[in-house]
Amino acid sequence: MKFDLNRINEKGSSDENVAVKQTRKNGPYSSSALTMNDGAASNAVNGTGSMGLTGLYNLGNTCFMNSAVQCLVHTPKLVDYFLGNFRKDLNYGNALGMNGKLAIAFGDLLRKLWAPEATPVAPMMFKSTISSFATQFGGYNQHDSQEFLSFLLDGLHEDLNRVKRKPYVHAKEDDGCRDEEVADEYWENHLSRNDSVIVDLCQGQYRSSLVCPVCKKLPVTFDPFIYSNSPHNGTRKDLVDALKIACSLRDDEELYITEIYNNSILQALDNPSGSTELIRDYDKLVAYRLPKDVDGCPLVEFTQQLEEKSYLHSFPSMKKFGIPLVARISDFLKDLRYIKSFLSSSVPSYFVRKSP
Repeated sequence: MKFDLNRINEKGSSDENVAVKQTRKNGPYSSSALTMNDGAASNAVNGTGSMGLTGLYNLGNTCFMNSAVQCLVHTPKLVDYFLGNFRKDLNYGNALGMNGKLAIAFGDLLRKLWAPEATPVAPMMFKSTISSFATQFGGYNQHDSQEFLSFLLDGLHEDLNRVKRKPYVHAKEDDGCRDEEVADEYWENHLSRNDSVIVDLCQGQYRSSLVCPVCKKLPVTFDPFIYSNSPHNGTRKDLVDALKIACSLRDDEELYITEIYNNSILQALDNPSGSTELIRDYDKLVAYRLPKDVDGCPLVEFTQQLEEKSYLHSFPSMKKFGIPLVARISDFLKDLRYIKSFLSSSVPSYFVRKSP
């Protein structure tokens, strides 16, 4: 094995708002009831347990389905609900639902994924149930994951809607009332017709207003939503900030984000104002967690190479593999000669050479 040593260039290359609404103030769930009594979901999320860490086999190009399912089956409160007696909420008479079949199929799949010592699951029965009600998801072709998730959440809501007979609700006028009062009334009206675990966990309210061009009035309404479109023209700084939170970055550390191509660092994404739209789906990004640079110390890339014997040539060939390593070199090692000497004495089984 050989390490190829590169020094990295430091330069690198209408009014509409969302109102937060508590979905349920009173009901069959309390905050303590929504926490798993056995702690399985909480422990897994906190990294102290292994339950739920089970994969789904890809049935053709069904990664769109698997990714959406994995998001839901790792939502702790939803896990608690489906590991409990969820069948008591099945609404077989809901004309908008699927006779409870979708909720049962999802519950069975979730229980398999959360079984002790579970092995990877092939979600064939779940997919078959989905396809019987939504033919667009039949076959084994790729589909939009958000479209699938929207259908799944809507279907689960209707199958688990606790309201058996939906009352007629008259649209209310704001009459100059405070937004909080109007929002509460709209939400109570919504719950009188739609009351499920999906509403509890996934729904919220929009506050919207529109000026009438005739009477110039400004009526305000509060409409429910289950998902919201958000702008995707983020910057690289947004990406870095999200990664800092995800890895609990300390004050004396920094992230060095790079694009990897052919097992080498192609470029450093160090322009904070750069758009993330230029990052393509198939680009390979690697973030290095490094000590914060306070003395202007250079970064060094260690590219891993494997020596391969060649039957066509008398000398072996070198093939790069894996992800490069990056380290910050202190002042006394800035000279390449000292770096070689340091590595030779520290790692005698390897040798380095300067990249061409």
